[in-house]
Amino acid sequence: MLHAFEKLAAYLKLFPALLSGIIALDKELAVGGIGGAKLELLLAFVQAAYDAEESIRKAVPWAQVVNTISVAAGKMVAILKKVGILKSQDPAPAAAPAK
Repeated sequence: MLHAFEKLAAYLKLFPALLSGIIALDKELAVGGIGGAKLELLLAFVQAAYDAEESIRKAVPWAQVVNTISVAAGKMVAILKKVGILKSQDPAPAAAPAK
């Protein structure tokens, strides 16, 4: 099992990929009002990686991953819009339901 510090380090390592994913989705799907769908697409990619790695599945429940990424993505979207990096008019994504 991962220790708390290792879990934190693992989540911090996701930051660049999450940031790049949000920016890419906004660029490719530059339509307002579909923030929830963009978040679901982002989570689908994360879930594919999560499902492929048994040690991660044993260490961190999927619901925790979804919650962490949803909260982080919402905050990133709000900040990126504030500084003008994201152009679509979606509100910050709501947390996706855990599966």
